[in-house]
Amino acid sequence: MKYKHTLTPSFLSKLLQFIMLITGRRSKLEKAIRIQRFNEHAAPVPNHIKRNCIVEKREIAGRVVWFLEPKQKLSGKVLLYLHGGAYVNNMVSFHWDLIGTIGKEIGALIVVADYPLAPKANYLDTYAFMDVLYSDLLRKYNAEELVLMGDSAGGGLALGYAQKLVQEKKALPSQLVLLSPWLDVTMSNPEIQEVQPKDKMLEIDGLILCGKAYAGDADTSYLWISPIYGSMDGLPRISMFMGTHDLLWPDGKKLCHLLEKKGVEFDYFEYPEMFHVWMVITKLPESKAVVHQIGKMLRKD
Repeated sequence: MKYKHTLTPSFLSKLLQFIMLITGRRSKLEKAIRIQRFNEHAAPVPNHIKRNCIVEKREIAGRVVWFLEPKQKLSGKVLLYLHGGAYVNNMVSFHWDLIGTIGKEIGALIVVADYPLAPKANYLDTYAFMDVLYSDLLRKYNAEELVLMGDSAGGGLALGYAQKLVQEKKALPSQLVLLSPWLDVTMSNPEIQEVQPKDKMLEIDGLILCGKAYAGDADTSYLWISPIYGSMDGLPRISMFMGTHDLLWPDGKKLCHLLEKKGVEFDYFEYPEMFHVWMVITKLPESKAVVHQIGKMLRKD
């Protein structure tokens, strides 16, 4: 199923993009990677989540993992959420806002992973952590109950890890939900150049540097780093949300073509003029629409 949002982009979404433009938001990632200054520590769990969930903080493979059990359970799903941040930055409060809003919508257990980040770690460390965490979840829950969701870099990691599970013939989650996923850290899709003037948040050179930091000594086109180059065979159902003012939008369209070619079931939701991971700004009308669509899909599954 392919969905195109037809409502006129909200005034607030346009205002936010204007603010990003005048504050130079786009150049900050490149500066951060060049001076090696990152947001290493996850933002604390906010009170609005603690009011609605029983929050358990565990250590798995040396990293913090939060288990958010809703006080009102509406679903038997277990949602493993992987945050964005270009593989170098940790969770911010906006991530928690989205997680809390989705949790309230679907009433599912949400597992939030503080996975290893570059440049102190690379993709091998991240995948080793994912192996331990995923195996731990499979000991407690059926694979059919699991949903793997991620935004931006977390979306790329979700797809890459699902490809690894297929390769290793391990139990797959019931579906993947990808929010503005970063699918190709090489940023080599020529259509990206056409989107750059419209994207007020991301910048090509900064993302390339982050991708190289995450890759370590490996080729950045390796499928665990850039899953667009991996096999799509055998993947579970994929639901993807993209905005057309997002540098990563061209690779989202490319993924749709690859999935169609391989006969993988997928849903594609396109929001004209929306920026990268807009859904974390939960007050936006367009974000509320995404959360409603996610809730509808997961409750139906």
